[in-house]
Amino acid sequence: MTKYLDPIAAVEQPRADFIRYLLTAYPLRDPHLRYGFKQLLEQPGNLWQHPYLEGSQPYKSSLSINDLVEQGVLHPDMATLFIPSSRRLYEHQEKAIRAVVEQQQNIVVATGTGSGKTECFLTPMLDMLLKEGDNLSIAGVRVLILYPMNALVNDQVKRLRQLLCRQKTTTKIKFGFYTSRTEKDRGKAIESLREEFAAYDPEELRQLFTSAEIKSIKDEELIDKAIEKTSQVQLLSREEMWEAPPHILITNYSMLEHMLIRPKEREKIFEASVNTFKMLVVDEAHTYDGAKGSEVSMLLERFKASVGVEQKGKIRCIATSASLGDASVDDKVIAFAGEFFGETFSQVIRGQRLNAKDRLGKPYTLPAALTNEEIIQYLSIIELPQQGSSISSWFDPLSAIVPEQQLKLAESQADSDIHKFLWFALKGHPLIHRLINILCREPKPWKEIVRSTELWGVNLPIKLDGSVDDTDAEVALAHLLQIGTLARANPDDLPLLPVRLHLLFRSLEGLYACINPKCSGAAHDPIYSDREVRYGQLYLNEKKPVNAVVRLY
Repeated sequence: MTKYLDPIAAVEQPRADFIRYLLTAYPLRDPHLRYGFKQLLEQPGNLWQHPYLEGSQPYKSSLSINDLVEQGVLHPDMATLFIPSSRRLYEHQEKAIRAVVEQQQNIVVATGTGSGKTECFLTPMLDMLLKEGDNLSIAGVRVLILYPMNALVNDQVKRLRQLLCRQKTTTKIKFGFYTSRTEKDRGKAIESLREEFAAYDPEELRQLFTSAEIKSIKDEELIDKAIEKTSQVQLLSREEMWEAPPHILITNYSMLEHMLIRPKEREKIFEASVNTFKMLVVDEAHTYDGAKGSEVSMLLERFKASVGVEQKGKIRCIATSASLGDASVDDKVIAFAGEFFGETFSQVIRGQRLNAKDRLGKPYTLPAALTNEEIIQYLSIIELPQQGSSISSWFDPLSAIVPEQQLKLAESQADSDIHKFLWFALKGHPLIHRLINILCREPKPWKEIVRSTELWGVNLPIKLDGSVDDTDAEVALAHLLQIGTLARANPDDLPLLPVRLHLLFRSLEGLYACINPKCSGAAHDPIYSDREVRYGQLYLNEKKPVNAVVRLY
């Protein structure tokens, strides 16, 4: 057999390891308790759930940065920051840019992971700053980007460095990130940056320079030159930001609260930005719910007051999140954003993924003799060739589900590349199209897809006990995903079946037992039927409808 990733094993192995760990970490001498504990751990819904399969088809594309520059929507210098500027934006990115830049709206961007949410606020933000022209020489915060944790702040810093280092103007847009990791004086900040850059891949540092600059930089000079280049666009220390606040300030809500309390930051940064502040961006907006959301909302009101924003509509606000439900809750999302920011929001912008037909074209027709039942059967027993095998070695396994003429056509288009061959052989297969269209809607439970009549085109057989026999269908789906993730038109493109498998676990709160050994739910290990049962039913938390429980762990 081959070493392709097996989706079934990818689910079952972590689950088995997790259960084995808990049984080891919480040893029980009583055999009946051990037996009952193991049963609880193995039941779905207690500490784990069946996995979800999510499709990651590309989003609908639209115009490029160049196009928006030519239309007069964006500043001409934007084409030098976003490289290549001819790359097409996603449809939702263009919609977000136009909403903020042209219509001056406050928006919520609610698109999935990997959908380019960052560009939805970076692009209008940088456009706004570039349009200030000579006024950029006036120190003061124009934009606050708020993140819930430092890890996200660090990722954003890397992205901004790369973009802003491409500036060709004398007066440059500058940013600073202000967290507990930010050093007070420049000397220590430089040393901290040197340590950070030393851990980088050299290729990552080279992205800060133009191709012409790279040619003149020796390998041993790379870190020093990167520090010098970064210093032109990033204020590294707190003292630098006190002296001249950056155009873009990045922080988290904990540090923002400290900054609003301390006189130094209040005076040197916020009061100095009274006449310059223009935009507030909050990433991962879904994390600010409940009491935490109320506290951060009041924090934002204090911040707005500190920079002289006392009326609605004076600033632009953008919230982003990948976890805000679907379009049916947009009214609630807009209401939440309005209350959270204390501003009026206009719309929720969501991404639209390509369906199978839009991305792959029309499906081909399978021979009438090839039934849906046979496809399931063939896929469940198919043996995939070893990795690196020739195209000819794939003909026999695929010939049972793909028409011969389609295989020959795919071979002629593949340039001896197995990934291209699989792409051209399968991109028109009706089963592939049905799976993509199912996953385009929303993440689905693995078992639901396995038993989907829409996917297979038939009802799965029923066992004697009345349950669905999905054994073959589950293996067939696993094999289909293995083949579909190998198929690519080009090395840098998404595979034919870009998917994510979500494994769901939660921590153990404790182990509790009813103190009545005659309880109807008491566990009995059949191997130790002669041993006395001393406890009743077991629970993994104490919130159960019993009068008296004892905590075992």
